Parts: sequence; C-alpha cells; structure tokens
Amino acid sequence: MINDITPFVDLFGLDNNIQRWITEYLQGSRYHLTSFKGAIPWHKPEAVLDTLYAEVKVDDFEYTFAPGNPGLQPVKADYTDLLFNNKILTIIPHEPLFHEQGVGDSHVNIDFTDPADIILTVTIKTFARADDDILTLLNHYHIPLPFKQTAGKTKTDFTLAINLNKQQVSTSGTFLIDEGIIEFGGKNYSVTDTSIVLENSNISINGVISFEKLFVAGINGTFETAAGTGDINITLEQIKFKAGESDLTLGESKTKPVIQYHIRPDGHSVNVSSSSWALDSLQLTLGPFSSPFSPKKLSIDFPPTLLTILPGVSSKISGSFSFKEKKAAFHCDLLKYQVRDLTLESSSVPFFIQYDQDLTIRTEKTSHWMVNNILTTLYPSEFKYGDNVLSITNGRIIYGDFFDSQISGHYNSLSRQGGFILEDLHLKEKNIGHLLDLPDGISVEVSGKNDRLVINVPELDLMISTDENKGWSATFHDLATLHQHSALLQHYSLDSGSIKIASKNGKKPYSFSADIPYRYPFLVKDDVPAAHLNITGGITEEGLRATVNDAIQIHYSDQLIITSKGVGLNIPVIVTFFKEHPRTAAVKPGKKKTLKYSFNATDSILFFRPGNKILADRMQIENVDSKLIMRLDHGSGFITLDLEGDNFSLKGKNLDHTFMSALAGEAQFENGQMSIAAKGMSDKFSALFKLEDTILKKMKSLQNILAFANTIPALITFSLPEYNSRGLPLSSAVVGMTFEGGMATIESFTMESPEINITGNGWINFPQNKIDMDFNLVTQASTNIKKIPLAGYVLTGDEKRPSIIVKVSGDLRDPKVENSMMKEVVTLPFKILLRTLALPFHLVDSMAGPAEDKQDKESPNIKGEK
Repeated sequence: MINDITPFVDLFGLDNNIQRWITEYLQGSRYHLTSFKGAIPWHKPEAVLDTLYAEVKVDDFEYTFAPGNPGLQPVKADYTDLLFNNKILTIIPHEPLFHEQGVGDSHVNIDFTDPADIILTVTIKTFARADDDILTLLNHYHIPLPFKQTAGKTKTDFTLAINLNKQQVSTSGTFLIDEGIIEFGGKNYSVTDTSIVLENSNISINGVISFEKLFVAGINGTFETAAGTGDINITLEQIKFKAGESDLTLGESKTKPVIQYHIRPDGHSVNVSSSSWALDSLQLTLGPFSSPFSPKKLSIDFPPTLLTILPGVSSKISGSFSFKEKKAAFHCDLLKYQVRDLTLESSSVPFFIQYDQDLTIRTEKTSHWMVNNILTTLYPSEFKYGDNVLSITNGRIIYGDFFDSQISGHYNSLSRQGGFILEDLHLKEKNIGHLLDLPDGISVEVSGKNDRLVINVPELDLMISTDENKGWSATFHDLATLHQHSALLQHYSLDSGSIKIASKNGKKPYSFSADIPYRYPFLVKDDVPAAHLNITGGITEEGLRATVNDAIQIHYSDQLIITSKGVGLNIPVIVTFFKEHPRTAAVKPGKKKTLKYSFNATDSILFFRPGNKILADRMQIENVDSKLIMRLDHGSGFITLDLEGDNFSLKGKNLDHTFMSALAGEAQFENGQMSIAAKGMSDKFSALFKLEDTILKKMKSLQNILAFANTIPALITFSLPEYNSRGLPLSSAVVGMTFEGGMATIESFTMESPEINITGNGWINFPQNKIDMDFNLVTQASTNIKKIPLAGYVLTGDEKRPSIIVKVSGDLRDPKVENSMMKEVVTLPFKILLRTLALPFHLVDSMAGPAEDKQDKESPNIKGEK
C-alpha cells in the first residue's frame, strides 16, 4: 500500500503537462499495488512502458476532467481500479459520481503508444442528465450545446479524447432521450424518442419535441457549435393555440408543414412551408414565408404572406406573432371575399388584427361589399372574434338604397346565427322610407343556415331571405306590427295584412305584393264594396308600378298616375275616410310636398249605396296647383268638379236616363236628360237637380202618393195614366236641397207632368233611410171636383185647379202617405235656388232656360195661384 504514485510515474520521464493527468488530476487516499511487472532497461528507462504491467486500487478516488475550472467538481468514487498494460493506462472508477450524478459504466484511458501523441480518452456510458454541470464541462472543451436538459434521464454513450501533447480535444457520442425536458432559448421543451449524436462540434438531433400544450413537432437537423450555426427541420404534427375563447389548431392535411430553422451567429430565422389551419370552424391556409425568429420570445415577424380562408377568402398578412406571450399584431390586406351571400367589391381592404387575450379586428378604410347582391358600404369599424363568434362593436353601414345605420352585434359562424342592433337608422329608399318611421335601436336576427341568409326584424315582423340565385325577398307578415312605426299606415288605417318585396338578382326592379283586409272599402265591384286589397307591382329606377284588385293600375315617379277599368269608387267611404283622416296628418312638419297626380277610369261608377250610383264611361281626376279637377263623361253628358281644400263646385248636363236611373236607385227613367249643380264642402253643400222630358217608372214614393190620390173619390176625374205599366211622363222635375251630415233638406221639389203637377219640401235621412216630406198634388182637370161643395172646398179651397196636400214619411224605400190638408207647402222659386248656388253663368243659363220660364208662369203656390 502506498500513498503517492508520483515516484513511480517519474520513472517514465513524462512531460509535466502529460504526467499531471496521472499524478495531479488523479487523487486518492491510498493506493493498493496488487500487481507490478515489467523490464526497465538501464540505458533507456522510459522503455519500461513497453513491458510494464501494473494493477492499482485507489481508495477515495477523485479525477479532474477540467483542470483549472473551479465550477466543475472532479469525478468521485469510493474506489477505482488502475490498469496499465500495453502502454495504456485505464482508470475504471466504481459507481462514480459527477456533481452527484451517477456516470455509470465510465472509464478513462491514457494511451502512451505514441509518445508524440499521448491521448486521454474519457468514455461515459450511463443514464444521466445534460444539466448545467455537463454543459460547463463541454464548454470547457469548447463544445457549447445550445440546450440543456432539465428533467428526465438520457442514455449516454459519450467519448472525450484529449491529445495531451497538443491539447487537442475531440468528442463523439450518442444521447438517447425517451422522455425528458430540455431548455432552449430560455424555454422548456418536452422531448420524446429523441436521439442526439455528437461528433466534435457537430451535433445531430432527431426526435419529437413539444412546447407546453401549444405544439408537437418532429425535429431533425444539425448544430455546428464551433461556428454557432445550425439547420433544423421541424415538422409540425399538432398545434393548439388558445386565443381567448377560440382555438387555433393545425389543419388535418396529409402533408405536414415544415419549418426550416436556421441558427446563425447574427440571429435565428425560419423558412416555413405552406400550412393549413383551423380557427374554430374557419379553415385557413397560410402560404410559405421566411422570417426572423426569437427563441426567447418564441415570436415570428411575418413578411407579407398569403392567407386564404376557404372557400373564397384571400388576403396578405404581415406582422408579429408570439407563441409564448400569446400576442399577435398583423396588418392584413383583404384581397378577396366571396362566401355565399357576401362578396367584397373593393379591390382590397386593409385590416389591423391584434390579439392580446382577445382577438380584435379594425378597419380604418371605407369598403364596399355585396350582401345578397345589394351594394353595402362598411365604414371604419371594429370587430371582436372568439369561439366562432364575430362581434362588431363599433361600425356603420349603408345597405344599398335602403338604409344607413350604426351597427353592433355578433354572428356565430358555427351555428350561423347572429343578432345585431341598428341605431341612428336612416331609410334611403324613398318608396320604403315613406312607409316607415322607425325608432332608434332596431333588433335584427340573422340566420345563414342551408346556404341562405335569413334576416328577421321582430319589431317589424319583417323577414328578409335570399335564394341560391342571390335573389332576396322582404316580407312584412303582419301590418299590425308595422302600423305603430308608420305614419303613412296610421294615416290610411292600414293595420292588417301582409306585404312582400322581392328582387330576382338583388337589384332593381323590385317586385312586391300585398294582401290587405281593409276597413275602408274604397273600391266597388258589381255593387259590392271590396273588403280586401290584392296588390302586385314593382319598383324600378323610374319609380313604382302597381295593380290593385286586377282593376286599377298605379304608376308613380315624379307624379302619381292611376288608371282603372270596370271598378267603382265608394264615395261615402271616401268621404268618411277624409273626415277621419285629415290630409296633413301623415305629413311631418317641414316635409309637406304637393304630389302631382292624375286618375283616369273607364267603365266606372261613383258608388253611394246599393242602387244609388253615378255611371261614368270615362272619368279623369287631376290636380292643378292645390286644386283637384274632375271630369266625368257618360254618353253625351258630363259632370265637372272643382275641389280646392274642403270647398267644391260641381256642374253637369246632358245626363241621360241610364244615368238618372242609376243615381235615383229606387226609380227608373225612360228617355230624357238631367242637369246638376252643387257647391259647398264635402259634408255640407247645396245641390240642384233638373230633369226634362222623361218618363218616370217604378219610384216607390210616387207610387204610394198616386195610390193615395186614387183612393179619394173626388179625384176620379183626374184622368191619370196607368202608372204601373206606362210610367209618369215628366215635362220637367227640379229638386233643390242642402246636405249636411247625411241629412238632405229638400227646400224645393217641383215636378210637371201633362196630367199632374207636384210641389213639395221636407227632408231625407239617407243613413237611416227615413223620409219626411209634404207635397201638393195638382190635377189638370178643371171643374168636376167642385160639384161636391164640402169636399171640394176642403180639398181645393178657392183654387181654380183642384189639388190635394199629402204627407210622405217613414221608410224611404216604402214610405207611408197620408192626408195633410191643413198644412201649406212652401217651396223656393227656381231662380232663387240658382242664385244661392252662384253657379257659373253658362251653367245657370243652361238650367234656367225655357223650362224655368214655364215653371215661373204655371207652377202654382199653396193657394193654387199661377
């Protein structure tokens, strides 16, 4: 047993730089020499190495691999075996430790075969960890690894060779990591099934690497540690990046994207092949690009790179993205967007995309889009995206010619459902804008299922839908819902029914249809008021066209033109409507505008009630300035009407017996003609009717009067014709009346016939179908009745011509007639009536001609005087 082997090593005559690897760096408390043999030539003692064989056991063994480096401990063992044979010194420690790590089946050889190149070889075969101490050892020999192992064990087969004469170092080794963690660029990566091959300063790596839960990738490549360079191919297998409520994952493409990672002394960079991704349900494809890379920040600076979103979205993006910090900032030029009903019309649109806990998208430039083939303008806006939901937090759009609005809301691309709020809404389409007066903050529901866009506006009961040909339709299902938002509908009391507007290709012309049950049946067909309005039509650039109940044609552009055939106008309903709806009620202050209009009708009527109507072969109504002018033609006769404000004047002449029969209703006429004059307001006016040279038939009131007259024996000499079969010939008949509130006050009634003259006054209540009138009946017989003194006096008084006074009352259609002998009937002279009406001069002349003179001369008063 010896304590120091230096004297023995001195015998070899080794250089001190070599000998210290045996005597200085190898330390022990005791040396046990178990075998020692060989020949020592006296003339050449160093030749002892040729034959020397020695075995030594060293207790408390320590061996220093990196002399002069205080940061490294020596390899330690309880004991070690030293064997010298064939000029090779082998040091075999027992269960050695290096910085408390076991170094397994490891040994050191010092080969003295070539004295000029004495080689020290360290062989390590163990399961160890390439931690800071191992890296410090390698750095000591100028072999800097770019990573270290922080967890797991590495199967190591490592050889370190040092030329002790020349101080040259070479290394080789294989490191196999089944599962562990390595640190690179300050970040920990998990590695599995990874092999690292070291050949001097060249390191080859092949395996699988992952970072947190972000990605899994295959990795292979080389580092040249001496030059500080490396080229590694990283094949991305899995990526899952949590972006707020969204997931960014690698697409399921058969060809996995490859990142060529280049390490250079002046910085790191990557070349990335094209790759497929999924942002929630969105499928994205990123084109190839090259970029600087920061391993510390795990960040990439993107150059302009093509990004497409299938099937019809493409853009170029540039900016930075950090996996570790989970932040991104991109500039995006949207080049194409064509997805179902949404198409980008602008050549490109710049967007700014930022992610920091949530994804924000902003545009600072106005862009143009086609939504359902309707040109839509998007002003600078801000969006948020997360979990398949795109939200617009601040935006403004112009939707075609329809509306301009601030918009906020969201759309879920997975469920294809969304909801938006339209604020500060301005309707632009004038034909629809006149219809609606919307409140602020309209809710809109959007559905994109089955490749169709469906928009619901619950507050208006409105549904807008599209079809596969980019056509759209907008349906107001119930006007009762829309009624409260439309001054026009309120004005016209349109509170039920439906309206549909549609476009075949998203552009004008628009077609529309409506089915409206209406409380004001303005139209009459076959004497039956129309309770429903069925409307079809279209809106073009030139204006609006519509058909109502297959009978009325409407054209509106800069003026309103209405034509009709075979349909009548319900005058009482129209009068009632205008009473209940003043014309200014639907016009907002400051927006009143005179609408130019005209109405032309053929084969029409003005309907008053069943059996009472005005026939019109042709009728024309138009407005000139603030005045309404109407002309109605029937046969060779006509009626003209001037209406200004609530005041009107009317005149008519040459109106034949068909016209008179239709107007009178309960009466029928044969031959003859009628003239009309009227003046006043719609609910209060005066009117004068004059009939000439006609035969009156089937008038119930007259029948009852004549039947009453025939029951008086004193009148048996009247020589009246058989009224029921032939009718009553009339030379003339004049009715003068005032009309107010449905009540006609008959101020003068005169009727002249070859057999009998009748004068009268009273009233008729048309709404209640009541009559109350007194009449004088004067026969043309001259003397017979005076043969009965008492009856003659009672019935005729001192009159030269016999007459009888009767009262007609009760039901207008079947009145009661009774004797009213003691009451005088006072009627106004015809000329006074004309002056009261103050009609135009030519009309007065036409009505106050020979018939009037005859009346003045022959019509009796209550006393029978001429």
